[in-house]
Amino acid sequence: LRKGYVRDEIFDQEGRYRHPDSGVEVDVHWGFAPRYFHLPVVAEELFARARPESLLGQPVTTFSAEDLLEILCVQVMKDSWERRQQLEHVSKVCDIAEHLRAEPRLDWSRVFQSARRQGLERIVHCGIILARELLGAQLPPEVVSRIEADFGARNCARRMCRSLFTEADSLSPLTNPHFAVGLRFRQLAFYLGMRERQRDRLRHLGE
Repeated sequence: LRKGYVRDEIFDQEGRYRHPDSGVEVDVHWGFAPRYFHLPVVAEELFARARPESLLGQPVTTFSAEDLLEILCVQVMKDSWERRQQLEHVSKVCDIAEHLRAEPRLDWSRVFQSARRQGLERIVHCGIILARELLGAQLPPEVVSRIEADFGARNCARRMCRSLFTEADSLSPLTNPHFAVGLRFRQLAFYLGMRERQRDRLRHLGE
């Protein structure tokens, strides 16, 4: 605010700020997903596992490779129904594929252990499937066997691909007066299908 940025919008997990002169946007996050995903952020644990990196010659701190993979998968899943941002969604899948390429020594047991503990197995599996099927991400054989055995994740990935690469949007607000209701019902069904635990589905419905 002191540098002239103006608050644009506030969401469940972030505030968007825009500079009126340069048009630059800055998103300030206190969470990774809307509240209906029920993903509480334990900042102390994330920072305890954080690692130093260099960005344009400047030292920065970033998430561990395992935490970042989980975050990237959540990001592509939570926005999968914002149809106006199709190119952005493909770029998010690219983020996952490039992260997997850059981190060949991922601790996969830790990735899946954390995903299971938080009820995110299907979301993580789906993100990895998209990176493998769309962009050829290379995975260890045991990881391939695991994700191929998750029928629910494979089904979610197929539905996302149909959404990403459909030219005509039958749910366009300009052509369909029932846009909001129709989209939200399909969105809800998709989100419920992404969660493997019954309690997470009930929490989602409660929101």
